[in-house]
Amino acid sequence: MKSFLTLLLGLSFISIAVFGFFTMLHVEDTGHKNCISEFVNDAVCPNENAVAFAAFHLGAFKQLTTSLVMQPVVIVLAFAFLAFAYGAWLLLARGRAEAFAVTPAAYHPFYKITYRGRGRFLRWLSLHENSPAAR
Repeated sequence: MKSFLTLLLGLSFISIAVFGFFTMLHVEDTGHKNCISEFVNDAVCPNENAVAFAAFHLGAFKQLTTSLVMQPVVIVLAFAFLAFAYGAWLLLARGRAEAFAVTPAAYHPFYKITYRGRGRFLRWLSLHENSPAAR
């Protein structure tokens, strides 16, 4: 189920990236009043041929996706995500000293569980060990 949802999410992002320029509305009845490409390029949409029309709109799409405004936004979002993740980690680790200490318990999450049964395991193992005197 996880792989299906991952695939679906990935395909949705790819389809938005590839076919996003089709959202620049062009309906024959209404004209090109609301075309975002006209605002980006500061020019009227060319209607001479399909190649010029597509190139004009793909150029506007390229300009929108590679704008310099996106870099600070991405940096701020990445910093906010890291700050949120660190804050969540601190809240979840509150009251647990081993989360902040550099001990074997911090390196191995099951250290206490395995250490508790170690003595019983060694006693059981010694009973099943072959004695050199019994040979």
